[in-house]
Amino acid sequence: MINGYEEFKQNDNNKWSNIVYHKMNSKNDKEKDTIANTGCGPTSLAIIISKLIKEEEIINSIYEVLIEDIEKYNETVDYDYRINICIPESKIFTPDILVAMATLTKSKEDGIGQGSYDEVFRNIVDRYFYNYLEVVDIEKDNVINRLKDGDGLIAHSSAVNRGTDKQERSMFASNGHYMTIVGTEEINGELYVVVNDPYVEIPKNSNMIDKDYLGNGLFRYVALIDPKVGNCDKFWEVKRK
Repeated sequence: MINGYEEFKQNDNNKWSNIVYHKMNSKNDKEKDTIANTGCGPTSLAIIISKLIKEEEIINSIYEVLIEDIEKYNETVDYDYRINICIPESKIFTPDILVAMATLTKSKEDGIGQGSYDEVFRNIVDRYFYNYLEVVDIEKDNVINRLKDGDGLIAHSSAVNRGTDKQERSMFASNGHYMTIVGTEEINGELYVVVNDPYVEIPKNSNMIDKDYLGNGLFRYVALIDPKVGNCDKFWEVKRK
């Protein structure tokens, strides 16, 4: 665990990595549309919820609603598109559970295609955690204060285009990517943030990693929000009511 948060990985778990994400809405090859490749949003939310929701009574009540929703949903779709999940014995909310919630709450307005959409966090919380959690947009200038208060955040990193026709990857992804930031640390006068990334591999294709990444999830904050490096442009806090 990192600062009390689970280290769920979208692409390094036999239980959920190969599960198809958004079966009904995908226009893409199913092999490419798995949690491993496109499930960073639900995995990030699972990481944050792992610290916020621990009460067995609350967890059981949420699973009751989810199971009922899945049964109703599966009655309306073809067999190949049904949601099949195994409830974890520990009754925690793992990435595959959050992907099921994302599929059940996705509206037509949220679009079609690979990966998540910004409203996925509110959609899931409003349906399944509305009595316990809320989602708040956080301005970039307030990120450090929220982290210093002990709050974990979800961040979105956009792809980086350095003036060429080719879309290049930021420190985190060649396309948009969701991840979590769960703490701060000052090292040699520089402010670093602790990134709990749902994707296993840290990009190795740029020398900026040597300068801005110390290992163990520690990234320089100024690099994280730099449009030419990390390019984190949106932040959300999921917190208890």
